[in-house]
Amino acid sequence: MANPVTVLGLATGSTGTILRAKQLVLLAFGSSEAPAVAAALEGPVSSAMPGSVIQQHPQARIIIDEDAAAELAHAQYYRHAWRSAQDLRAVNGVGGCG
Repeated sequence: MANPVTVLGLATGSTGTILRAKQLVLLAFGSSEAPAVAAALEGPVSSAMPGSVIQQHPQARIIIDEDAAAELAHAQYYRHAWRSAQDLRAVNGVGGCG
């Protein structure tokens, strides 16, 4: 049986491997991750930054701390969207975090 979990770095994974994943979770913590997080999430989709294909993945979850989010140009919008989604789930009685 194939391993259901593949661990890749944002700048080192293969774009094909990333896109073939059924579910994708990006975990990034600390200020040292901020440039790679910003490049992957807000930069152009490029083979120079394989992690940027996360922008095209239909089942991606992003879990980052404030330090890793420090270079995101649209961080305030992402926070607003997250809070709005949480509020909507609460109104509809749906649990979970995403």
